[in-house]
Amino acid sequence: MPPAPSPAAVPAAPAAPPAAAIPVERAAAPAPVERPAPARVAEAPARRAGPQDVQMEALAFSSHTHQRTVTLLVDGRRATLHQGESLGGVEVQLILADGAYLRRGGDVVFIGKPR
Repeated sequence: MPPAPSPAAVPAAPAAPPAAAIPVERAAAPAPVERPAPARVAEAPARRAGPQDVQMEALAFSSHTHQRTVTLLVDGRRATLHQGESLGGVEVQLILADGAYLRRGGDVVFIGKPR
């Protein structure tokens, strides 16, 4: 059996270069959902909102705000609206599962979901 080589005779493996830092992209935290703070909130029956005749005919709620809609009848005109859209001076402020906040001028009213 041949003699084992001495430790000095065995060349050391070259040291690996230090690993370069790899930048990691992190998703930004979602911005907090801002909900409008109504100046004056009054409970309204499901069929009226202030002096102007407003009826809510349908409400479609989703966890995705861009998919939420209400169908309103305002002074005889019907439209399906998303949050921020308006019809006849009535703006849809916020759509919740049980109703919607509507603004007309400086007044904000909550109209419950039609049954």
